[in-house]
Amino acid sequence: MSIDTDILRAGIDTEIDGYRFFLDAAGKASHPRVKKVWLDLATDEVAHMKILQGHLGKLIESGEWDTTPNGSDRPEVQKAPISAVRNWVVPDELTSDVEALKSGLQVEESTHRFYVDAAKKTDSPVGKSMYEYLAKWEMGHYILLEETIEMIANPALWEFKQNPPIQEG
Repeated sequence: MSIDTDILRAGIDTEIDGYRFFLDAAGKASHPRVKKVWLDLATDEVAHMKILQGHLGKLIESGEWDTTPNGSDRPEVQKAPISAVRNWVVPDELTSDVEALKSGLQVEESTHRFYVDAAKKTDSPVGKSMYEYLAKWEMGHYILLEETIEMIANPALWEFKQNPPIQEG
């Protein structure tokens, strides 16, 4: 197969691993807001996986990239199961939500780097655009995790961000 199908398959495996990592982290979270962050990230990983599956299916089927906006609208992709190839695991010895979130930063940094590299390796403008889109999404996850760490360290900041004061002007 082509380098593009190899990259897409590796991306799908990466997203599955991230999904399982985030669900594991959610199960171990002690703070309800941290648990919600993990579950939201897991949901995003499924969306990423389906985008990649849509493009991979089209490449295998026709040798061409899917030109739909995200590649995930195909019926067979919507029904695709999630199965693990390898897993990032939240270590049992983590003693706090902050430690788990820091591990999540490593997952997101790795995944972001994967998509940046993938965008450089493909010759397809569609593939390049899709990988850059996913890289930005993963960087957004990284920022969310950083902000969550900051808010756990300073609960007043979390409250302030949830309920900012009314400003008159």
